[in-house]
Amino acid sequence: MKTTEAIMDLEADQDDAFEEHRREQNIAALKTGILITLIIQVPFMLYEWFEISDHFWTLQLVRIAFIGPAIAVGLAIDSSVSLRRHVDLLIFGIFALCGGFIVTAAVLDSGHDSPYAYVLVVMLVGVGFVTLWPWKLSLLFSVTVYGLYMIPTATGVQIIEEPRHFVGYQLFILGMILVIVISQQLRLRLERTAFDDRRELARAKASLELSNERLKELDQQKSDFFANVSHELRTPLTLSLGPLESLLKIEHTAEEEEHLQALHRNQLRLLRLITQLLDVAKVESGNAQAEYSKEDVVAVVRELVREVGDATRAKGIRLDVIAPSEPVWLYVDRDKLEQLLLNLLSNAFKFTDDGGCIDCLLYTSDAD
Repeated sequence: MKTTEAIMDLEADQDDAFEEHRREQNIAALKTGILITLIIQVPFMLYEWFEISDHFWTLQLVRIAFIGPAIAVGLAIDSSVSLRRHVDLLIFGIFALCGGFIVTAAVLDSGHDSPYAYVLVVMLVGVGFVTLWPWKLSLLFSVTVYGLYMIPTATGVQIIEEPRHFVGYQLFILGMILVIVISQQLRLRLERTAFDDRRELARAKASLELSNERLKELDQQKSDFFANVSHELRTPLTLSLGPLESLLKIEHTAEEEEHLQALHRNQLRLLRLITQLLDVAKVESGNAQAEYSKEDVVAVVRELVREVGDATRAKGIRLDVIAPSEPVWLYVDRDKLEQLLLNLLSNAFKFTDDGGCIDCLLYTSDAD
């Protein structure tokens, strides 16, 4: 059953399921990051053409070397299972390369005062915002990019001309790294909570669907049981009606005739009740159909009242029929009509005290 299989899937290892979900989120983040990276190269190239024209072509070669792998991965990740499995390392490597390019551009521009120094912070914030990483990986990435930024200074390629501004920027970037790592962990925790809630909701839904399927099976079994029992009861009852109707054709004393007629009426009533059980099974299975015929409703009501007359007389209840003297012809399902009238008479009989009176009123209303 599909529902059972769905529940088994949902009951799989929660940590493994979330890890797979986290990788899928990071794949989407990688694609988004690569697209944004490619788009913003245009304004950067314009800046380099006007402001760093001496090193423009050098930067283009460096750009191809550093950003080219990002384009290749973006085109191949959907078709490679291995790349998708190691998406965290891909994000780390691709944006570390982007960080290397930004540092190179800053060195060739104006060093620590270059706008690229701030672009590096923007990249750190962007990667931290769109990815879901464990705190160790997040911290390692931030420290790696910061280390790339410090290499030119540590090797003497860049000279610190204004120590005050340099120290202030270092405090700023280190503070941003701390904020990025903490906020990313909060996002990761919220995503895990939302993921667990969605799985729990899906599990509850699948359980409800399974319970509903089982209830439908039980309901079908109940309907089949009623149908089978009704068939088994109706067969001997139908067979017993034949001899009884033959006895009614023979002359008897008035008392014997009355008892035989009462027995015959009650057997017919029992047969109708069994037929009603079959009708219930048909209704529950969706196979019930009305069978209309033209009937004299007055005659139907009087006949049914006669059948319950013995029970009312035994309780001392007077049962009167107030109906038109002429036939009232309608197209009705006779079995359903008799079932309805019998239920009404049974309720009236049940709630009427001994010695009381039941009036069965039948009238017609002409339309204006």
